[in-house]
Amino acid sequence: MKKILGVLLLLVVLALAATFFLPGLMERSAALWLRHHASRSGVTLTFDRIEAPLLRPVVIHHLRIVRPSRSGTPNLEISAPLLELKFNFARALGWTKGGHAVRFLRAHNLAIALRGRAANPSPFDWNALGWLLPDEFDLAADRILLEQPSLHIELNNSQLNGASTHAGTLTIASADFRAPLFRQNFADVRGITRWQDDRLVIAGTRLRDGLLLDSVSLDFTRLNDERLATEISATIFGGTARMNLATEKGETTRLWEGAASLTGISLAQLSSALGATEDIAGTIHASKFTFHGDPRNFMHATASIWTELTGFRWRERNADVVMLGANFYDRTIQLQELYLKQRANEFTLSGETTLGADWSRPDFHGEISGAINDLGQFAELFGRSANDFRGKLAVRGHVHTYERRVDGEVALTGDGLTLFRVPVDLLTARIAIDALKVQLAQLELKRGADFLHAQGEMDLTNNRSFTFNANAECHEVADYNVTLPLLGKLTGNFVGSLNSEGNSSQSKSQIGFTNEGLVTEAGATWIGDKVVVENLSLKSGDALCALTGEVNLENRHHVTAMFSSSQPLHADFSPDHCVRGLRFASIENGEAFTRIEFDGRQMKFDGRPGGQLCPAAEAGTPLTLAPTP
Repeated sequence: MKKILGVLLLLVVLALAATFFLPGLMERSAALWLRHHASRSGVTLTFDRIEAPLLRPVVIHHLRIVRPSRSGTPNLEISAPLLELKFNFARALGWTKGGHAVRFLRAHNLAIALRGRAANPSPFDWNALGWLLPDEFDLAADRILLEQPSLHIELNNSQLNGASTHAGTLTIASADFRAPLFRQNFADVRGITRWQDDRLVIAGTRLRDGLLLDSVSLDFTRLNDERLATEISATIFGGTARMNLATEKGETTRLWEGAASLTGISLAQLSSALGATEDIAGTIHASKFTFHGDPRNFMHATASIWTELTGFRWRERNADVVMLGANFYDRTIQLQELYLKQRANEFTLSGETTLGADWSRPDFHGEISGAINDLGQFAELFGRSANDFRGKLAVRGHVHTYERRVDGEVALTGDGLTLFRVPVDLLTARIAIDALKVQLAQLELKRGADFLHAQGEMDLTNNRSFTFNANAECHEVADYNVTLPLLGKLTGNFVGSLNSEGNSSQSKSQIGFTNEGLVTEAGATWIGDKVVVENLSLKSGDALCALTGEVNLENRHHVTAMFSSSQPLHADFSPDHCVRGLRFASIENGEAFTRIEFDGRQMKFDGRPGGQLCPAAEAGTPLTLAPTP
């Protein structure tokens, strides 16, 4: 009997000791455990106090987790005024199997923010997260923010609960998404949750009419192996979308693996739902995307994309079919095909390039081909007006770049064309690229008896030295709307030639043309932003005017120039009139001068005001110029 009383007394003493000392021990142990695992994950963890009464939930008051970023603003901020945990001590101590160490987890009025990148990212403590997975949870957040340079997601008044024994719910009062081309807000988002076998499934989440998340699955079963996976299935405006994303620990870095597929999705409805700033029409007929590797070390990752759009339209751009297929692996981009199909037009580009350490020395080879039977429609695809371009054009060629060398050839042929609203009967062009030289082997434009012939060559190694020669003849130059500095808009018969040579630093040009009895010859040197005119000769009948000068193009919106004549000149002008073009003819009056200056539109003759050049909207009158008799 005494032994029994002794045992009972010992039990009472142990119970009293546990009552007085175990809560304090639990509080200190919990604090040490939290700080230890926070330190391993590179975060700072603070709280006001921890309550751990015997056989009751552990309560943490005013928990705050912070991780610094490179910008100074915290990369991660989590605050919880009250965090409540009920433990399964038998499971936590390993006495039983099955279930979780945490029976129940509750946290309300949470505030979570994730911005940019961490200053010194530390390996995340996945084992600690796995240990904290509960059998049942009830979470509510006032605000959840994800903020990246090109993405902003904000969830307000969100609640998520679930249990292994019954279904739970998801509610979000408002969800705001912002990206460079999209902005949209979803209100009163609801879904059903299922939490079983360490998998959380959220189903039946309607964002708006036509946009339904059929299921979002988060897989936590392999957290001890540092692997987390998610699967998303959605119905999007008559089409479907599937996505798988997983991350796991690699040998030296964290690896990500993803795959996505889209089928039959309306671009018009999708862009409207996402708040696109401009209308887009068409259908994503089919699209697939895969990725494997570390996004922070993309050069050693692999990726692929294949997309087909039908009935595509954006602004004035439209195409019946747009197909893009490309692979990336071992630093190599393989463009399998970029194919554009319009009703009468087809264009195909394919090629391959290897990305090396020296981006200025790419290794690329590709093929290009196109049959453009409606040039105006094709020009619209690139933002040009269909009225500026018409006719048929064929293009075919190949190019290969390697070790700062380029080889290849591109040929263009066209007939019945309109280029920049100018009719052209025939176009022939051939560009040959041979190792370190680019050669314009042939450029020929014909319209009736009018023609333009040009050829040239550029050496890519010798400071980009070049030569260019061209000659042209037309019966009525006004048909081509040609306007030259000083001379204004040209009219009448025109015969001209241009010869130019130089390099990227300096070039010399000789130009000569005859137009309506005026013979013009000029020689100039272009150095940086200055054009030095060594000779400018204007001859009409027996009258001859010889000028030299300099043009300063440093400010292209305010050009300055000065020309000097070897003999006195005089002009018929009025300071009250604006000048449009120059006419060289015999006149009997006007003040003599030898220097003409241009300061923007203002003109001066030997320092005296001489009117101004006309703005673009004014017609003006020509300036009549002649040698002093």
